[in-house]
Amino acid sequence: MVHRPFIRKSINNIFYQFIFETERHSDIVELLEILGSIINGFTLLMKEEHKLFLVRALIPLHQPKSIALLLGCTISNSPTALYNLSRKIIIAQNCSVILPIIFEALEKNMQSHWNQSVYGLTANIRKMFLDMYSELFEMCQQQYLDNEEQAKYSEEQRELAWRSIEAVELLFSPRLQEKTYF
Repeated sequence: MVHRPFIRKSINNIFYQFIFETERHSDIVELLEILGSIINGFTLLMKEEHKLFLVRALIPLHQPKSIALLLGCTISNSPTALYNLSRKIIIAQNCSVILPIIFEALEKNMQSHWNQSVYGLTANIRKMFLDMYSELFEMCQQQYLDNEEQAKYSEEQRELAWRSIEAVELLFSPRLQEKTYF
């Protein structure tokens, strides 16, 4: 019990250094996983020091730059990261920032993730966003579908370009005209 303030201050300092100084994220994800376990033990009424920690350290970690660095790499592989992300208190205050960033990872997890826990947690988070923020969810979903369609179109254009390059090469290369391809 005596060491809790020191540990809390040390964790805060690591988060502050990441948020405001270096943007190097070694061990931040692990600290977030530990904090996820601690947060599970919080009662409905949080102490003032916990609220300050949430406002000063955890919420800034979920701003666009930080969340892209941290959650973007872990969301598709870590059930713990998905579970921590499902904490409504963080999401509620930052939904318009968080959902557009993680939507693609959520959709890809729903389509093809091999881990059943990750798939289930992804489905829960996706349903929560859909229920609580349906307009934002639909906007993100439409943007995702548009991006997927654009990527498919770009791939088709790339294939056509390569085929035309190969056709020109066949026309102007005498050695290739002599060979027969099966």
